[in-house]
Amino acid sequence: LEVGDVVETGADSTAIIAFADGSRVLLGENAQLELDRLGEYRRTGMVDTRLKLERGRLETRVEPAVGSGSRFEVWTPPAVSSVRGTDLRVGLDEAGERSATEVLTGNVRVAARSTARSVGAGMGTVTLQGSAPLPPRPLLDP
Repeated sequence: LEVGDVVETGADSTAIIAFADGSRVLLGENAQLELDRLGEYRRTGMVDTRLKLERGRLETRVEPAVGSGSRFEVWTPPAVSSVRGTDLRVGLDEAGERSATEVLTGNVRVAARSTARSVGAGMGTVTLQGSAPLPPRPLLDP
């Protein structure tokens, strides 16, 4: 896969994408994901990854960042989730106006409308198009 490629899944299907640094993304059914930026700097081990979730849900397992310049971001129309060594889920409603970020391990920075929220393990936030992320709340038990 290359920068600019779009991965789509249909009903009752999923896709797993593995990245050079060992990070992985599980794309849920009826989802669409664009690989917007895929940079790897072998000399330093840093990565620069930006994924755009256009539809559906994804789960990530992101390897811990090497160096302060490493980035792994999941963009949705309402918000950007910046990840550093984290397991998380990001979902987008069918209208593309409501994004939910759920952090399983680690910490994620969710930003929209000049407001950023730090979301820790076991917490989640919702962002509506044109609004700041809501304060993090505990995830429901499975």
